[in-house]
This record gives sequence, C-alpha cells and structure tokens, in this order.
Amino acid sequence: MKTTKLLSITILLLATIIQSCSAHKNKGTYTDFYKEYKRKNEFVSFNIPPGLFGLFISKDDKELKQFFKSLDDIKILSYENNADSVKYFTSELKKKLPSKFYNDLMVINDGGDKVEFKIRERDNKVNELLIIVTGDNSFSVVSIKGEIELDKVTELSKTIDIKGLKHLNKN
Repeated sequence: MKTTKLLSITILLLATIIQSCSAHKNKGTYTDFYKEYKRKNEFVSFNIPPGLFGLFISKDDKELKQFFKSLDDIKILSYENNADSVKYFTSELKKKLPSKFYNDLMVINDGGDKVEFKIRERDNKVNELLIIVTGDNSFSVVSIKGEIELDKVTELSKTIDIKGLKHLNKN
C-alpha cells in the first residue's frame, strides 16, 4: 500500500514538473513560432544556413561579408492573403516574443506598412535580430541569429529600401 501511494505521489510530481516545463516553453521565441507555421500551406518559409550567406553578397562588399561571417542562421517566414489573417498572425507572434527577452530597437511606419526591429540579448551581446514587416495584406518576419553588432545593423539597414530609413544615418 505504501509503495502504491509513493508511486502515485512520484507520478503526480513528475507530471507537475513536466507541465511546468512545457508551460515555460510556451512563453516561446521566434523559433517556436517559425516551427509552428513554416509547413503551413499559406506561408512561404526558408532557412538560409551559414554556408549559403556568401551567395547573396558581392565579392567587393567586405563589410557585409564580415557581418555575415558572425551569423549562425537566417530564417524567413512570409504570408500574403488578407488583413484579418495578418492581424491574427501578428498577434500570435507577439505572444511568442516575451518583452523580457525581445526589446524594440526601432519601429518605422511607412504608409500602411510597419517595420519593427527587435533584438534579443544575452550576456550584453545581441544574438538575434528580428525584422517584422506588416502591411495591409502581408506579414513577413526575418530572424537573424549570431553575434550581431548594432552598428553593423545600421549599415545593413542602408541596403533596405524603406522610406524614412535614410534620415537615421544623418548627424
């Protein structure tokens, strides 16, 4: 009888621990969101491994090459269909990005489009940059992981054609 009670208590404690661990996991990261939606038909997704970064860079652009050498991974997820779904997916993403981990770096409103730059830091270093672009009928997220220097992000932002970014580099 004592063995049965002890076994029941052990199983109950183990179930509680497992549930609390899974609840902690649900607080999530962008990777959790990406894994959840990457195989859904309405999304376009791709992951660029480090070995392919060089394919997208001109041989003459040494600064950009140096930036990409410090990266581990780039994940892109994109959706385009209707405004209600865009609002839903944006809301779901925000639930996965706890503010204690992801900080706003910059938000740009360009007409109907909104571009958000969020960073995740560990040990006083940026190890993930999220670029979230939402429009009336579109939703895209780019996750860049690795050792990211914020001054390099400014350089990278020069290559993005968004109205309003050009004034950021003026002193």
